[in-house]
Amino acid sequence: SKLASIAASQAGFAAGMPLAAAKTAGMLAAQASTTDPTPPPKPIPPRIECRTAVDHYEAECLKNVKWIQNTGIAQHPEWYPGLTAESPVADIQTAAAKSGHSDCNLEGCEGDKMECLPDDCGCLDEAVNHYNNWISKYPAAADCKEPQMSVNGHCVCPPNMVPDGAEKCKMPKEPMSMTFYMYRAQSDYCYHMENVNLGDLAGVMWYLHKEVIASVPRKYNVTRILRYLVTVKNPQKTFEHEQYLFNGDSNAKQFGPFGAFDNSRCTATHCASELEEFGNAVGCQAVETMYYNYKRQAPTSYCDPPDSPECVSGTWYSLVGACPLESLYKKTEECKQQYPSSRCHDPDGTPGCTYAVRYAGQVSLDEFVGIPNYETWWQNGTAPTGNIEYEVTTDMGNGTTFWNDRLSKSECSSRMQQVLGLFAKRYPSLPKDLPDPPCL
Repeated sequence: SKLASIAASQAGFAAGMPLAAAKTAGMLAAQASTTDPTPPPKPIPPRIECRTAVDHYEAECLKNVKWIQNTGIAQHPEWYPGLTAESPVADIQTAAAKSGHSDCNLEGCEGDKMECLPDDCGCLDEAVNHYNNWISKYPAAADCKEPQMSVNGHCVCPPNMVPDGAEKCKMPKEPMSMTFYMYRAQSDYCYHMENVNLGDLAGVMWYLHKEVIASVPRKYNVTRILRYLVTVKNPQKTFEHEQYLFNGDSNAKQFGPFGAFDNSRCTATHCASELEEFGNAVGCQAVETMYYNYKRQAPTSYCDPPDSPECVSGTWYSLVGACPLESLYKKTEECKQQYPSSRCHDPDGTPGCTYAVRYAGQVSLDEFVGIPNYETWWQNGTAPTGNIEYEVTTDMGNGTTFWNDRLSKSECSSRMQQVLGLFAKRYPSLPKDLPDPPCL
């Protein structure tokens, strides 16, 4: 183990790594020489631990709750022990869900919370409160001029730009605090959003189409798209690197290089040196659109050329957590203390505080694709039914047409709009969409 550390350090020096990065490579090579422990099996948790119903999405559940509140408790108090007409709506909804005789499928949340994930993975209220505080700083306006974008009646500059008077935006002179949505395609398991990769909606739809739905069952058992309200402020180290895509002028970078994470470990070739060079920055990477034509719904008039992939293509992001060069079950407490997470509540651009992530809702693949029950759709008992969401060779699905025509810009855009519409319907307290920053 010690010899591995020395050898890796010397190799880092020979490759021209900065001193700290070479030492890091040496230390982590020593840790990597041990065998990963076998993780204990985990039961599959519910996708949502609790959710307070909203009237236009779970109207039937709310009708049941109001009947219990106004009639049921008075007429049949024995059915609802411990409840009164003045009990919190969440408690009444929970009783309705537990009864098995209502249209309420989920229990209500304690403390008037709107929706929470299991395993302390976040509650929707944090995103709603942060969004309300953030949008209140922008004046209301009827019309927005590019590159401004309209968000619930407010004109907002793209996340990587600052206001220049009432109707214009300009490039900043310092690292920006940027607030926007990130998404993640995921199974029913719940993870904390550190040492992971997320994407904008175009990037996640690209990933689903290319990697997940062209097999049965779906690859990695992906069942849903989770949305997060993310605030990023990367370090000055990142900002000092230049890029040239805005009207041919030299401007500073707002993102670091992308780092691919697997099992909570950064697997990129130069991960250690880049984390040192860019200060644990949130990284980004544009995806190709030649074979799967998902593009952002954002103004690009300020990009030169206007079709630059960094401005119009789907994007993946990398979020650096504690001990980022070790896999999940090899992250020792010593390593976590030496390399703390960059996730924090209010990002300030220091290497230990570059991003905040707040859960902002989820939609299931079955719901927006239009499959009532995926498990019985693709197999009948133990035998496959022949249904598959998408086949690359035919550019079509069997049993559904949702993913047909991967090269069609209009079809890809329509799929994205259907997902956004479902988010808007289910989560009216948050905007349907937010401006995306270019990957620069």
